[in-house]
Amino acid sequence: MAWCAGGCAQRMGCACRIIENCLNGRRTVWDDPFKAGRNGAATLSQVIESNAPLALVIIALGTNDFQSTHQNHAWASALGVGTLIDIIRAAPMEPGMPAPEVLVLAPPVIREPQGAIASKFQGAPQRCLGHIEAYRDASQARAALLRYQFRHWGECGRWRTPRQGSACHAGEGADPSCEENLGWLTRRL
Repeated sequence: MAWCAGGCAQRMGCACRIIENCLNGRRTVWDDPFKAGRNGAATLSQVIESNAPLALVIIALGTNDFQSTHQNHAWASALGVGTLIDIIRAAPMEPGMPAPEVLVLAPPVIREPQGAIASKFQGAPQRCLGHIEAYRDASQARAALLRYQFRHWGECGRWRTPRQGSACHAGEGADPSCEENLGWLTRRL
């Protein structure tokens, strides 16, 4: 979420602090065979504990679960998100400190990758089919807050526009309404 967290904090209109924990190539629960430290579950509990108290944790992972090094489908990626929710809910907190709410944002629908990432995401558009529904089901099963209409993000239309040569990442000229929409969403929680 690094691409919009700064602007989101300003537009939220509240005395809040957004802590970004972003890493290019991070997956939900899988290791990257070529880059160490990309397993989102590996250190999540410590991140939650070290930054507590937290009011809200936003999970915006999953695109990299569909890289060609993993033959994951939507169901497997959704189970990864469910595992992250479980880790957040079980993170060690000081006595009397409440666990944070969780908001899951499904990753954008992967379009046909081009350019340098074409091989990296080969077959991903087919393997990610149904991920929006699978993420919603996994999140609702764990009672996570899920008030976001994924199709706005998933279609990369209203919130952001993929950069040239990318299947899913925003580039220059991305729709600034991402910050406005995320700010609106978090104020409602």
